[in-house]
Amino acid sequence: MRHAYHLLRYQAELGKAMTASVLLQFVAIGVIAGALGQGIRAIVGIKKASDEVAAEGSTLRSEGLDVSRLVLSVFIGGTAGGVGIFTITGFHVTAYTNISVEMFFGVVGIGYAGTDFIEGFVRTQLPNRGAAALALSGQAQRASPEIYIPPPVPDLIKQSCERLLRIPANASDCSGFAKAVAAEFGVTMTGLANDIADQLTSANGWTELGSDAQAGRRAAEAAARGEFVIGARKEVGNGHVVVVVEGMPLAHDKYPFCYWGKLNDPANAGFNRTANWAWDRASRDSVTYASRKIS
Repeated sequence: MRHAYHLLRYQAELGKAMTASVLLQFVAIGVIAGALGQGIRAIVGIKKASDEVAAEGSTLRSEGLDVSRLVLSVFIGGTAGGVGIFTITGFHVTAYTNISVEMFFGVVGIGYAGTDFIEGFVRTQLPNRGAAALALSGQAQRASPEIYIPPPVPDLIKQSCERLLRIPANASDCSGFAKAVAAEFGVTMTGLANDIADQLTSANGWTELGSDAQAGRRAAEAAARGEFVIGARKEVGNGHVVVVVEGMPLAHDKYPFCYWGKLNDPANAGFNRTANWAWDRASRDSVTYASRKIS
């Protein structure tokens, strides 16, 4: 009798181990498919960027391709795939033995979506725990205003840029976008890009950072201190203006990270890219930068 008991217990423990093993294999399939999806997205982006710089007679290597960001994006895709495979198979580990080609490529699509899927998954699949966890800090801050610690100003500026640049009207209008971000921090700018460039003077309350080879570094340092920073260049017809944000390393040790709208071309608006992508090679070294403290 005792022998039978121990045999049953052994079989139960073995069953648990096998279930854990299958679970790990299940997740591994999701991670691989998700990483593949995000890898495809990265390749598409690299091809597009490569064509852009090739048209200007340059290369991605010389323009400062950030390999670490590519690696991070693939990791994010793998994470999304590892989670997403359970949504496709209905959260049943036993589905491991019945994964179809359609399921696999469904997970590839989830990996392509990356962070968008992860956020959506937490908010919809885990409404009682996951969503609450995402909002925990915000809820605690609202409930206890005495201990509320606002995000650093450089982060707030980035958040504003990300949000406002997703508005089509701003994405297709560099001056409109810059003015919209400025307004959120109590800074007034008027007119089009050429007009804004004329306003970046000490007489108007700006700290002039210049247009020399070190101006971009000074602009990045000012953004890191929490100042509102603009880069602008006057041109015949329509000039161009960008909002400089915190970020390192600088491209070629002189071009800071920025956001910008692109006139009548919202698909190519600049989301947290270095300033060498905002102008062509003949113009990017004559950009004027200026900063303003935010009260």
